[in-house]
Amino acid sequence: MTIAQTTSLVAALKAQGFRVKASHSRFYREKGESNKVSFVLIPNSEAVKMSEDMLQYATPKGGKTMVVITTPSGKEFVGYSVCSTSDTFNKHTGYDTAFRRAMKDLVANLKVSEPDVYNYVVSLVKNCYV
Repeated sequence: MTIAQTTSLVAALKAQGFRVKASHSRFYREKGESNKVSFVLIPNSEAVKMSEDMLQYATPKGGKTMVVITTPSGKEFVGYSVCSTSDTFNKHTGYDTAFRRAMKDLVANLKVSEPDVYNYVVSLVKNCYV
């Protein structure tokens, strides 16, 4: 799925009352006991509240993206994407991967519990690939 296809699918879902929420996290270096350096994963929403001194410890490598898709009936489906600490974090790629995983979870679980919503979502996915 390309970023354009993902964007189109998200817009179609939102137009039908679905909510799609993403959160991104980055690794930050911190010194622990015996000056041992460790890494802690901090959500970007929390990082914006950090001081400039702390922000200098953000690493360009690794990260995590979580996407939550909520159906109009309130059921939540979650997808994650984790970027290795040896790879440069790209939130667009992370979002796309996490979104696809949340969609896979949604489609797998709605087939039995909400067949009408399932059929609608499957038709949306097919239309986004045309």
